[in-house]
Amino acid sequence: MATLGDGSMFYCDIDSDTGKLTKKKKIALGIHSTTLQLFHAFDANHVFASSDRPTVIYSNSGKLVFSTVNMQDINHMCPINTSAYPDALALASSSGFTVGSVATIQKLHIQTIPLGESPKKIAYQEATSTYGIITLRNNNVTAPSVSTLCQNVSDSSDVANGMDPDSRFKKDSNNTEVHNLIIMDKKTYEVLHVHRFAPTEWALSIHSYFCNEKHYFVVGTGFVTADDTEPKDGRLIIFRWDGNTLNQIASTDVKGAVICVTEVCGKILAGIKQQGYCL
Repeated sequence: MATLGDGSMFYCDIDSDTGKLTKKKKIALGIHSTTLQLFHAFDANHVFASSDRPTVIYSNSGKLVFSTVNMQDINHMCPINTSAYPDALALASSSGFTVGSVATIQKLHIQTIPLGESPKKIAYQEATSTYGIITLRNNNVTAPSVSTLCQNVSDSSDVANGMDPDSRFKKDSNNTEVHNLIIMDKKTYEVLHVHRFAPTEWALSIHSYFCNEKHYFVVGTGFVTADDTEPKDGRLIIFRWDGNTLNQIASTDVKGAVICVTEVCGKILAGIKQQGYCL
């Protein structure tokens, strides 16, 4: 399966022996960019298509079935599987954060968690029973939101002070958009901590990472300025939630925006400027 920026998706059969692609077909899943995420339900693999018209894709009798979800404008999906939410999905939309329990493949029982700002990406960390949620808040909106109400707040500008005179980390009261990393309890949905990223720094990707018997959240960012058509610089930042505090463990600058990050063979794989880098 492969999706394009206009919401269309191509899919085809693959010969497991030769790798040859055959029977190519095209379907329109929406009118905006669509992302695909694998998840497991009912003892089978399925694919969730996040878009303006989200869709669950699964195989039935050797054919692909496309089932429309009873929600709209899903930005990102993360599968979770716990005793409280078996075979469930965590969904981020422009209006809030939702946990969906799959009853049948055509229906989702949902519970909406209002955030007051736009969620962009989600990662679930089972070991700490938390979600890591990337959000975007508009400073021109005066209504309260989870990041403004939380008492436990850290700031990239504070972290960098005394260590790096880089102007990217200087606080700017004129900055209208702020990207945040929110740590949320999986059971109570309480916001445990908020980390605000540097001015002009957009958080673009997140992944729960396990290394040396410890669990981390890895966030990829890009520095966006009015003069650049695309980010020239970005960062990979490693955070650790210890149950009480979110600590920034490490940070490294990269040449370009980190649009995606995942784990491969115990190492971090980051997508930067249409290339993959293993760290």
